[in-house]
Amino acid sequence: DVPLQQPFDAPTTVEEGYDAGDADPDSNKTFITMNWLLPEITQQQRMMELSVLSYALIGTPASPLRKALVDSGLGEDLTGSGLNGRMRQAVFEVGMKGTTYDNAPKVEALILETLGQLAEEGIERETVEAALNTMEFRLRERNTGRFPRGLMSAFTAFPLWANGGNPLDALEFEERLAYVKQQFSDNEQYFQDLIGELLVQNTHRTTVILRPDPEVGPRRDTATAEKLAQLRSGMGSDEITQIMEQQEALRVAQETPDSPEDIAKLPTLTRDDIEREVKVTPQEISSIGEATVYYHEQPTAGIAYVDLGFDLYTLPERLLPYVNIFGTALTQVGTEAQDYVQLIQRIGRTTGGIYTTNFNAVKRDHESTLGLFFVRGKVTSDQTGDLLDLFRDILLTVKLDNKERLSQIVRQRRARFEQPGPFTPTGWAAKRLQARFNVADWADEQMSGVSHLFFLRELVERIDNDWDSVLADLEALREALLKQGAMIVNATMEADTWASFKPQLEAFVGAIPAGDAPRQAWGQGELPQYE
Repeated sequence: DVPLQQPFDAPTTVEEGYDAGDADPDSNKTFITMNWLLPEITQQQRMMELSVLSYALIGTPASPLRKALVDSGLGEDLTGSGLNGRMRQAVFEVGMKGTTYDNAPKVEALILETLGQLAEEGIERETVEAALNTMEFRLRERNTGRFPRGLMSAFTAFPLWANGGNPLDALEFEERLAYVKQQFSDNEQYFQDLIGELLVQNTHRTTVILRPDPEVGPRRDTATAEKLAQLRSGMGSDEITQIMEQQEALRVAQETPDSPEDIAKLPTLTRDDIEREVKVTPQEISSIGEATVYYHEQPTAGIAYVDLGFDLYTLPERLLPYVNIFGTALTQVGTEAQDYVQLIQRIGRTTGGIYTTNFNAVKRDHESTLGLFFVRGKVTSDQTGDLLDLFRDILLTVKLDNKERLSQIVRQRRARFEQPGPFTPTGWAAKRLQARFNVADWADEQMSGVSHLFFLRELVERIDNDWDSVLADLEALREALLKQGAMIVNATMEADTWASFKPQLEAFVGAIPAGDAPRQAWGQGELPQYE
């Protein structure tokens, strides 16, 4: 392979103003991202190494580069996705958002200092082991959620194919992953050396700083208007007429319906193509203590999926905005026996991941509603005991009194809400409209809509000035939510795994506080109006 000509041979800094509307130019909204140009993506063995390294550096809150940036207080959350392998030459990108213009050089210096230290001293073995285990689990499971697996495979293969590689190479991983694991086993400095070679000593690097500038939008509009006026002044009447005719032809083409012959060429489904029998997932319902257990026997390739659900209606409505923060805290604050770095390393080394979510819905009768808080995990069949031990530790011994860590979590969440994606505001508007019609959607808006954004802004101030009341709310939430009588267990695994898992589950459920908290009546009412 002939490498591409490098576009720059020394570190470069680029500053750009972005449209900040009416924002204060000195506000806490500067973005800084550092980018390293890496080898071509056709070097798939190197891409596997970089994927594991990227996850080890910034993939979890315990990752050393992410932790150094967040703990610094220089910004609110990370920018950049780590390894970007969608172009011909891969890029490693990392930085901070929610920082200030004056702090941008400090962020750059901290990133370089941290990488230099890691190149000298290495990454903790537990962190690398967690990254390797997590990557292997993801590659073997190939969980694409509701997205079609075949289409996701095509998206995975396309960048390599488009840049001269064999598309099938992007879907194969066994030998390359085995090579990385063997290299690390033989040499604990393996990833340490990669940091030095590909990041610290790599001069093909740029730093991009985006600073708020309320004048960017008006300047851009003025420049566009001037350019259009200049182009028009240089046109003759015939050229202007031609452009108008082309515009009209485009309008007619867009508004003219397709012919029946063209429509008939499109592949379609008929009612006969749809299976008439509904596929029913096998389900076995039982009880352990006061908890209800749902077991689904499925071919899972040796993976056990376990969900713990808790009835959200045991919470008073004032605590609903805390639910997602509490969920994050379970896996990212630490327990009585382990700090959050050790806990995250343990989760990464022994499971395929633990995460939390909530579910709100109107039942089929259109009158009653359902609200559940889920803690979900997945492991290989021989590690189910490890998963239940982790569930027990994070639910019963999480250190909610860690003010510093809770503050970081809330500020990061606020930063994500304040820099939403292009479709997020539309989703917020939909949530507020839906919240008028039923309690389930009202609760969802409180936990993840625009109301939640205003709650987060207030909570940041309360953590700084009235921490005791915040801690009391979080403890009250845990006490009300974690009850056997308000708990369900949803397990999906193969029959042999279930036979050995069920006794372990019985012991776990017995450790959850007994009792059934009364269900609360949430008031729908009028949503508060914000300016």
